[in-house]
Amino acid sequence: MSTPQKPRGYWKQSAKLLAEQAKTLSNNQLAALHNTTNSRMRCQQTRLEIKPSKHVTGREARNAELAKLATTLVANMPRNYKADFGSELRRRCMALVMRTYDANTSQDRAPILQRIRQEV
Repeated sequence: MSTPQKPRGYWKQSAKLLAEQAKTLSNNQLAALHNTTNSRMRCQQTRLEIKPSKHVTGREARNAELAKLATTLVANMPRNYKADFGSELRRRCMALVMRTYDANTSQDRAPILQRIRQEV
């Protein structure tokens, strides 16, 4: 797929806009927005010294939500349950988040997912 050639100076003129967009959009979204390829977008970001933000995926957002939910539940627990049940709940939720991350980054996911299912 060939993308049209950008006019001379396009990237320098668009640097400020691109820096603002890079804070909230993924590289794929930026490339589509500027009608270019992903590799060309990464090249221009490097040349303009724009650090692309880490775009949060849905999976990462769900993991963060689980951690927030556990913390909120523990904060709202009665004092006599908070120390015992609260610390255990937080510890297990964080372990689940970490194992999910391990499974998502691993080539061999099956044993990790089986371990998660057994623990839940």
